Amino acid sequence: MEQRGSESFLHLSRGTVYRTTGTGNGLEGYPLQDLTFAATTETISTLDAGGASVSATAAYKLTNTVGTVKFFNSTGQWIGTKDAYGNVVLIQYASQPIFDGTSYPVISKIIDTLNREITFAYTVDDVTVTYAPGKQIVYNKALVSNEQKEHYLASIENENGETISYQYDKHAASYDLGTTSGPSAAAVPVIDLTRVTYPTGPRTVYTYTTSPVSKRLGPSGSLTYYRIASRYDEVSSSVKNKTVFDYTGNTDFTNPSLTNYSTKRTMISNPNAGSAPVDEKIVVTSTLNNQHLLTNTTAEKTGEYKREIATTYDTTKKMATGITETNTDYTATPVDAGTNTTSYTYDNYGNVLSTTNPVGHLREYTYSSTFPSLPVTAKTTVSGVLVNDFAYTVDTTKPHTNQVTQSYVETANQPATEQVTYTHDSYGNVTQVSRQLEGTSTQQTDITYDAAYKVAYPTNIQQHLMVNNAPKTIEQRYTYELATGRVTKTYDGNAVLHSTPAASEQAVEYDHLIENNEHLFRECNKCFFLTSSRS
Repeated sequence: MEQRGSESFLHLSRGTVYRTTGTGNGLEGYPLQDLTFAATTETISTLDAGGASVSATAAYKLTNTVGTVKFFNSTGQWIGTKDAYGNVVLIQYASQPIFDGTSYPVISKIIDTLNREITFAYTVDDVTVTYAPGKQIVYNKALVSNEQKEHYLASIENENGETISYQYDKHAASYDLGTTSGPSAAAVPVIDLTRVTYPTGPRTVYTYTTSPVSKRLGPSGSLTYYRIASRYDEVSSSVKNKTVFDYTGNTDFTNPSLTNYSTKRTMISNPNAGSAPVDEKIVVTSTLNNQHLLTNTTAEKTGEYKREIATTYDTTKKMATGITETNTDYTATPVDAGTNTTSYTYDNYGNVLSTTNPVGHLREYTYSSTFPSLPVTAKTTVSGVLVNDFAYTVDTTKPHTNQVTQSYVETANQPATEQVTYTHDSYGNVTQVSRQLEGTSTQQTDITYDAAYKVAYPTNIQQHLMVNNAPKTIEQRYTYELATGRVTKTYDGNAVLHSTPAASEQAVEYDHLIENNEHLFRECNKCFFLTSSRS
């Protein structure tokens, strides 16, 4: 939240900002009913890594349609989140002398329901984030040249010493807080990112326009800035993935009187060709309206093909009501062109009520009155005939679905039904999935969450099947690193069956450079993972 004198403004994660009020849903001008903002005196609490109770008292809260609440204190700081199952993330703050001895309130610790902690340590030159014992990320800062306090992000380094570094160009941006007709000579320093260097050596490079342009600062101010002219990757001295940007005809995109503005992006096929003519791989033009909504995108390879997507919007909800795609093949004789349109309608929560695809197939939805974002029915109609019908049984007290029943028409025009039933624990984890197939055949999966991992991750998955009219159970086991939630070992189902899991353990290693896991095995294509609501 942002405090401006006696007024408060809420910044949503989608980038929009609304003034808070004491009426309606609490957000002035917010077009939907999926969020409610209100004053509160609630307290949220959990246990820290040492087992001590920690808590925070809120002054405001933002609630969504599934009962997840974000809490803010009286100064507007986000102090935590709590879901409908009681799972909590709590934020702690501390005043730190970050700039020349001047103290500011900054996040010092994030604590979750699993008693895990992410800690933040600050100095003038860096911010260290410790996310697990022995695991940390350091954000190194550097002082902008000829400035007293302004810093930029110079590099990011993990616990293995692997570093991503950043370079910038400094410009003087003119600004004027009293007119939108053009900035005066007053200036502030602006640094533009020019290069990102990755731990293995490749770089991403950005260049900028030589002349600045102006944008508005609210209704009575303006500021100049530089726009990206190109971006490309450098790998072993070779240029790859080069894109050139063209803003011809664009003026101030922040001017509300303009109905639209466009940006052209040209992908280059031969960026290393030297003085040879530029080969345009594809040209993409994007047009936005004065509400910054994408209304048209055109991708074209001259003389070969063109793909255009035009989007219309609900003027109040600002959601797409129609998407028309036109594809043109210039290599065909005669030129082949086809147009397809898909239309959408919505309810006041922003849920899709219906979609109609290019061939007229209609799909309609209804939603829970208790948890309005969870579907209750989904029906597909073709030429007036109902061909697929999903019915969802939503729990009366918690935001999850207990049963899904699908009624459909088989290829032989025979009616068929399948039903899946879900069982949840008090934390919102799925503990059992039972699938009722045709006739009396069933398929059941049991999922266990071990207390060693705070009931957050599935440690045992048993799939109960009927094979040749005989029951069979396939069981798989998993171990984790609790602090990060990463899988550390898996155990083969056949070995578990024969009581020799240790002999078949398969370890999982992680590549710290890209923070993605690389499995040392490839035969787990039949297993599946469930994400716990607690993690």
